[in-house]
Amino acid sequence: MGNRLCLKVDLQEVFDNVNREFIYYIMHRMGFSSKWISWIKACIESPSFSIMLNGSPSGFFSSSRGIRQGDPLCPYLFVMEFGMHLSTLSGNLKALRRGEDNVTHLLFADDMLVFCRGHQNSVRTLNTLLEDVHLNTGLQINRSKSRLFFSKGCTNKDSLANSLGVSIGTMPLKYLGLPLTSVYPKAKHFVPLLDTTRRKIDGWSLNLLSFPGRLELIKSVLHNLLSYWVFSFRLPCSVIKELESIYAKFLWNGRMHVWKWSDICMPKREGGAGLRRISDIVQAAGVSLVWRLCSTKTIWISWMHAQYIKGKHITEVDASLIDSGTWKWIVSSKERALRCMKPVPDTQTQSSEIWYWSCIQFSLGKC
Repeated sequence: MGNRLCLKVDLQEVFDNVNREFIYYIMHRMGFSSKWISWIKACIESPSFSIMLNGSPSGFFSSSRGIRQGDPLCPYLFVMEFGMHLSTLSGNLKALRRGEDNVTHLLFADDMLVFCRGHQNSVRTLNTLLEDVHLNTGLQINRSKSRLFFSKGCTNKDSLANSLGVSIGTMPLKYLGLPLTSVYPKAKHFVPLLDTTRRKIDGWSLNLLSFPGRLELIKSVLHNLLSYWVFSFRLPCSVIKELESIYAKFLWNGRMHVWKWSDICMPKREGGAGLRRISDIVQAAGVSLVWRLCSTKTIWISWMHAQYIKGKHITEVDASLIDSGTWKWIVSSKERALRCMKPVPDTQTQSSEIWYWSCIQFSLGKC
């Protein structure tokens, strides 16, 4: 990556400091009608609040700034305000480039990563842009909690960190609830997943749950908790084994296991309980990644095409030892996925295909 840095931005009192007038201004510049803006204005400014004194509300008052956290409109308004202002980063900072894609920042609600070159000029520009964001939106960076991460090519890390007033962070970095590391995540990086699963089970009253009830909680809650991780990383075998051990102890409520876990995970028509094995979920996630490469167009898809596929067909690419763990996972799942996918030439264009999967067709460029 050369001489690069990444700033993990932490904002002070994010939702309390949002400048409402700037939201209305952005909506006006985006072409929203005055009637629509008035609706949004009413949603933001009409709520009133009360303080509980001795168990009863005492008076009501309205707020003069910020937006309510938990409001369904809140994430959209925040991204509209903050994201639109950060679009200036694309023209002022040297972006990360792969093919035709330039990436200066990643933003999801109030979680943000900013990328630029590891030079004093880039850091000064970034500092100026963050100050402009504060003046226009009311959002201020919390420099004591924000962290800087550098590529191996950076030699002046301390001076750059001092210029921004931000401490140098260490990997792994937690972003959107998942660990970001300089290498592919190992078993130790999945400890938060194991801890979250245990805490979720500890919050349930096991003695009040029947066997079918515990079985349904595994299917509907614990598997959903797992899916966010499994569609991002390939779980190590040791983590899969530990998770299934936690599930089994919960299912039998600490008593002796009178039914083999492998039999429980068989379909009901074959005498099982219909649970899905975690290893099967991991395989399905790998197949899903191959399907996404051939059916969607996102920044991540474009990045993978520029980095690994490079204009080839999906059936012609392979993985090397130095490639990322995610790409190796995709390549190892490719054969299984292609057995479920049928490419047919598109008669309208010469460079695209239609892929069939479960009687659903999608048209896309060369994959």
